[in-house]
Amino acid sequence: MEHRFLRLTHLGRFSGRYHQSMVAIVGTGSTPGEVIVSAGTGPTGYRNVQAHPGIEVARPDHRFRSAHRMLDGYKAVDVLTAYEHTLLGHPAATPPGELAP
Repeated sequence: MEHRFLRLTHLGRFSGRYHQSMVAIVGTGSTPGEVIVSAGTGPTGYRNVQAHPGIEVARPDHRFRSAHRMLDGYKAVDVLTAYEHTLLGHPAATPPGELAP
């Protein structure tokens, strides 16, 4: 994965105001350009996206209209397990006092 985060713009389901949240890219999808992100915007941001999908997603090199779908439980576990293995192999994820391989 070239970029690890993206900015998600979503519309408040009650306020109608625009909000922006940074979300972590945890995997790539099966179609070109598709990424899988964690629901790190919290319950309010998640509910906003459910109510008003498709506002905007931005990476440093690209902005586009978003689309979303929920992963089933098994797929979500597979994606997050692979992401965890990626992080554990990264030198920044080495526990204190241990040297990275």
